[in-house]
Amino acid sequence: MLKLSYRYDQTAARLEVDGLPDFSSGHGDSVIGILSAWRLQLVGAPELEGKRDHLEALMAVVFPYARHQISGVSRPEGWSHHPVSIRPVDGGHQLGLTSSQPDVPP
Repeated sequence: MLKLSYRYDQTAARLEVDGLPDFSSGHGDSVIGILSAWRLQLVGAPELEGKRDHLEALMAVVFPYARHQISGVSRPEGWSHHPVSIRPVDGGHQLGLTSSQPDVPP
């Protein structure tokens, strides 16, 4: 098997994704078509990691939240899509994640 890993770095964040090409969908051997794991490191925050469904839930919350914040039409209650939530707090943002592992606090 041809395992692929990609890392995306920004000033305050690093995203690493691991997976395999999906040759049945016509992907090349350098394209992740089957996501197996991801890790997100944000400066000053614990590392986040998970499977594809966790990353999809994170994106389902962060994208609309960011669009509303940028457009100036923020929602005080924030956005939520289990297991992820985000809301404005005291000039910042609070990201909440509920772990699928037992005995891990949000």
